[in-house]
Amino acid sequence: MKIIKESNISNIIIVSTIFIISALMLFNGYFFITKQYEILDAHIEDSKKTFVENKRNVLKREVDAIIEFIEFKKKRTPMLSLSEEEILKQEVYDWIRHIRYGGQEHNYIFVYQVIDIEGGENFAKMLINPNRPDLEGHYISDSYTDENGKAFRKIFLQDIHAKGYSFVEYSYKKPESGAIRPKVSYFKRYKEWNLIIAAGAYTDDIDQEIEVAKADFKQKMNLEITSAIIIFLLFALIANAFAVMLGKHIERFFKQLSCASATKNMGT
Repeated sequence: MKIIKESNISNIIIVSTIFIISALMLFNGYFFITKQYEILDAHIEDSKKTFVENKRNVLKREVDAIIEFIEFKKKRTPMLSLSEEEILKQEVYDWIRHIRYGGQEHNYIFVYQVIDIEGGENFAKMLINPNRPDLEGHYISDSYTDENGKAFRKIFLQDIHAKGYSFVEYSYKKPESGAIRPKVSYFKRYKEWNLIIAAGAYTDDIDQEIEVAKADFKQKMNLEITSAIIIFLLFALIANAFAVMLGKHIERFFKQLSCASATKNMGT
C-alpha cells in the first residue's frame, strides 16, 4: 500500500512539520527547565556556604573583640589584687551578658569557666548563657550531645587543643521559639582567665531567603514557560502556513506533471 500519494502529500508535509517542530520545542523546553533547576540548586548551595561563612566571620570578630577588650581593661589597671581582679571580671561578665550582635536578639555570647581542658563529665562550669540561664553556675559535661547525637563539646575541645579555637555546627534551642534549630558557634580559649568564650548564630535564617529565591524562580519559570508556549504557537503557525503553501505548490507541480504526461500520451 502506497502511503505517500499525490493527493495526500500536502497533509503529510503539514503533519510532519508540526511533529518535528513540536518534538524540538519539547526537547528544548525540557532541557531548559532542567538546566534552570540545576542552576537554582547550585545557587542555593553557594548561598548556604556564603551565608555560613559570613556568619563565621561575624562570630570570630565578636569573640576576638571581647578578648581585646579584656586585654585593654587589664592594661589600663595593672597590678590588680585578687579582689580587684574579681571585680573587673564581674564588670566584664555583666557587659558580655548583654551583648547582642547582627541585629538579632538570639545572637548572644556564652562563656565557660574551664575546670579541665582535657574534658570529662565536669570539664567546665557554665558562666554565662543568656539563652540557658538555668545552666549558669552548673558544671557541664563534654559528653552532652545535640538532637542529632553530635557531641559538639568534644569537637571544640579537640580543636582548641590543636589550634586554640573551633568552629562547630550543631543543633540547639532557639531563644524566641524554643525550637531546635541548626547553629554554628565559634569557641576560643582565653588562658589568662581560664575561659572559653563563644559566640553562636542560628543558620536557619537562610531557609527564609531560600524560600524567597524559590518563589522568585518559580515566577520566572512561569513567565519563561508562557513565553516559550507563545513562541511555539507562533512558530507552529508560521511553519503550518509554510507547509500548506509548500504542499500546494508540490500538488500543483504533480498535477501539472500529470497533465503534461497525459497530454503527451494522448498525442502519441
